[in-house]
Amino acid sequence: MTTWRDRLPLVSAEELAGLPPSVRARLETLEHLLDLTLAHVEELNRLRGLLEERVARLEERVGTNSSNSSKPPSSNGPSAPPASRPGPSGRPKGGQKGHKGHRRELLSPEKVDTVVPCKPVACGDCGHALAGDDPEPWRHQVIELPEKLVHVTEFQIHALTCACCGSSTRGSLPPEAPTTMLGPRGQALLGALVGQFKMSHRDVVMFFATVLGVTMSAGTVARMLFRVSEAVAASVEAAKIAARQQAVAHADETSWRRGRRKGWLWVMATAVATFFEVAADRGGESAERLVIEFKGILVVDRWSAYDVLGVKAWQYCWAHLKRDWEKFRLRGEVDADLAERLARETDRLFDWWHWVKQGRRDRAWLQRSVARLKCTFRRLLEEGVETASSKTRGTCGELLGSFERMWTFVDHEGVPPTNNFAEQQIRHGVIWRKTSYGSDSPRGCLFAGRILTVVATCRQHARSVFSFLCDAVISTLRGLAAPSLIPIELLSNGVGG
Repeated sequence: MTTWRDRLPLVSAEELAGLPPSVRARLETLEHLLDLTLAHVEELNRLRGLLEERVARLEERVGTNSSNSSKPPSSNGPSAPPASRPGPSGRPKGGQKGHKGHRRELLSPEKVDTVVPCKPVACGDCGHALAGDDPEPWRHQVIELPEKLVHVTEFQIHALTCACCGSSTRGSLPPEAPTTMLGPRGQALLGALVGQFKMSHRDVVMFFATVLGVTMSAGTVARMLFRVSEAVAASVEAAKIAARQQAVAHADETSWRRGRRKGWLWVMATAVATFFEVAADRGGESAERLVIEFKGILVVDRWSAYDVLGVKAWQYCWAHLKRDWEKFRLRGEVDADLAERLARETDRLFDWWHWVKQGRRDRAWLQRSVARLKCTFRRLLEEGVETASSKTRGTCGELLGSFERMWTFVDHEGVPPTNNFAEQQIRHGVIWRKTSYGSDSPRGCLFAGRILTVVATCRQHARSVFSFLCDAVISTLRGLAAPSLIPIELLSNGVGG
């Protein structure tokens, strides 16, 4: 490359020799200063490039929100665009004409404690006395809490002195009596308040004191939770085994405090069970422990830790890909044009997927249509590698390197194109983390993973978390087999392994 310096006229050695020494010294000094100036200009250009790149990264970070990243909507700032919602329909609020009403279901007669007949004594028209019963009376039920919500049993353990030898012998608790302050239902309630309703230990202490009239310390709450954790341990392990035997699973992770250090909450969600584990890091070893012995198809969000897993196949989340296209758009110029075309083709893909789910098209049609669409996506990604900015080039190159992982859902029944299921399941843990600030000890981390597993799996099967915890604590107290988190009918059909 020719520079302005190369275009200067050359000075021969004879001409330099003919110059006075002072002039030659001045020229040599100017030559040296010129070299220094050029070096400074090159360094300034290099720094300017670094600063421009840093400004671009910071501007992209400022523009990051729930629509173009994995951040939750609650983290959006005032400058974030509003969530897209359909406009007003023009109809009045409330139930529309022809809408089927929804009413509270009355409790069955065996669940009613008191029945109060309300009979008229005289005819409303002529005043004649009335007698008899209405075979189908209107039923109005009022649910009230008893004034005393807890039942306290006091075991008085006597020590008696032998009249023969004078020794003292103290009695013992019955085998079925708990050795703790709370009975099985009390322990189950405490576990549900913390794990399902996300109450802090202090809130639980306040609830028991103000609602139930029972005083306890935060330390007692922690000890009771560890007992609940041990009671559900076998059930949770059985659910993990069943989940790892499924054909399709979803995996995700989010940050979780472990004492004073940062940890990670991992989730593996399947059709029969969802389980959680708290790990020290977000690396490949933690991912391997999560899906150990799982040989099915794993739906993930392209986090590199999943690449080391020996699963049958991967399905990359298209919801995350749409967020990547949005990042491209924010970078402007060539990237924005590429993002618009990628987003248009992605919307077309989602339309086709919904048509198949609705029964308007069959899977064979989807496979034929996607075969053509894949060529379009490959061409657009190759164009991004050639013409886009550095970060966009990197993302496009990464997707080209694992291109087939984007399309697994097309050929496999039961595999969705997004990882929304895992994100929905882990959301409860994310909200709980914001109120509990994570776990303070290894036992606390163990409890968090187990109770989140119980809550998520019970919700999947429309089961009561409180009832399951009661069964688990009672089974432990009586030495019985642990209850199953997965309904018996699924286990009998072989769904749970």
